[in-house]
Amino acid sequence: VATGKSGAYFMMEVLETKGNSTLDTTSNDKVKIRFSFDDGKTWRVQTISMSEYADTTSTTGGVELTDGINSVRISTGDTSFAFNAGDKLLYGLNAVRSANDETMKVTIPISDGALSPATTQDSRLYNFVDGSLDKTTAQLDLVQLNTQKGEWNVGTMKVNFGENVATSGTLTFDVESGGIATSDTQLYKIAKFYDDNGNFILGTKGKYLTVYNTDGTSAKIFLDAMDTIGDVADKITNAVKNDLGMATGDENIDKHIADFVNAPVPNSDEALQGTIVIRSPKMGDSGQLFFSGDEDLLNALSLVTIHKPGAYQATVTVKDAHTGEEIGSDTISNNEVHGVIKGVDILIDPMLDTNIEWDETDKKYRFTSASGSTKEYLHIVDNAKSFQIGANKGQTMDSYIGEMSARSLNVKEILVVNQDVAQKSISILDDAIDQVSSERARLGAVINRLDFTIKNLSSQKESAISAFSRIVDLDVAKESVEFSKNQMLTQAAQSMLAQANKIPQNLLQLLR
Repeated sequence: VATGKSGAYFMMEVLETKGNSTLDTTSNDKVKIRFSFDDGKTWRVQTISMSEYADTTSTTGGVELTDGINSVRISTGDTSFAFNAGDKLLYGLNAVRSANDETMKVTIPISDGALSPATTQDSRLYNFVDGSLDKTTAQLDLVQLNTQKGEWNVGTMKVNFGENVATSGTLTFDVESGGIATSDTQLYKIAKFYDDNGNFILGTKGKYLTVYNTDGTSAKIFLDAMDTIGDVADKITNAVKNDLGMATGDENIDKHIADFVNAPVPNSDEALQGTIVIRSPKMGDSGQLFFSGDEDLLNALSLVTIHKPGAYQATVTVKDAHTGEEIGSDTISNNEVHGVIKGVDILIDPMLDTNIEWDETDKKYRFTSASGSTKEYLHIVDNAKSFQIGANKGQTMDSYIGEMSARSLNVKEILVVNQDVAQKSISILDDAIDQVSSERARLGAVINRLDFTIKNLSSQKESAISAFSRIVDLDVAKESVEFSKNQMLTQAAQSMLAQANKIPQNLLQLLR
């Protein structure tokens, strides 16, 4: 039995049991619970005694729980009763009527946890103390416990009263089985947007949700409390279509990028009412979308993958555009052509030669191959350098430096927005490191070969210069000695000749 504020709801969850949590007035077992009087917006935690819970001897028996404004006293005499961690309970508090109150009776179908219509009903009396329902608007809080999923379905209902509509008596309304949001439901009215402590996860200023595609382009989506689920779907559609540049140009295709499921279609992508189905208008891995944001926001959105990207397969034939001669062919599954043209990798648009249609029956995109084939022309220039490393014709060596940009290394599109993508990014980084290491090793081999050639040519040059010097240059020291000797001999000869010329003159003088 639960008594408290007229027309209110009391929500309780068992967090932890200490002991056997059996019902006994002499038991020392304890149960840790949390409870809320305002539809899960604010929670309080308390430990209760099973002996107190079992006490039904007087009006003061049982356990009293209060938030300072509302209070409830709970107890039971069922000796087979026991608490278990995870148990959730929903109490409708008894109305306290007074002569001056106007009371509204709301009849609520009780869901059995399935999607089928409810078969039983529960009534709540909403009491307006000392108030009049004349020319007023009354907002009612409605809560249901889904016993199959263990979830509380929380909603609100506003009733507008005209003049002299209700001055006394009881008004009865039939409320359809609720708990599932509509496209007009605002985010602050959805239980998933409140944390375990009852705090609204978007706060008072709202938060950003970021969506990425595989080439690393991102778009920010701002969400606040007043946004409806329909607004969220529209914002995702605009972000993917316009900011990420994934629009197809076909309005019937683009409008289904993010659809809110109002009327579920069994055995289709839109089988669950109240959800948003997000689709990519691009085929294969290149069409994947990734979302990033605060953990609480991602948990509230409950993003799951319905379909993983299907296998992409295409046959690419490369021909010389001038002669028509076939260079090579390859069947690819990851939209990249490797090795057909030496040193050149070709990235293929996955939507090339592909048609996209909207399947209204299965609520999904259908990708089909277009008839015929598609031709694209590339202008490729060889950037290799040729080095003459020998004295003879043909003694050359070619060298080149491969493209080492972030895009060519495939690291420009690396994302770490979730664990699966981060794991794939590790492999991409490993491949990029291997590619850079291989390029450095190849360039190192080229440098070593050129160093060897330079040293060999330097040695040959030195030998040639030495030989040339022996052939052309004079031995200056030797020639200087020879010159001095010849000069001395010349001078001696001249002196002897002069002396020989004086002998006849000397004889003539004697004769005189």
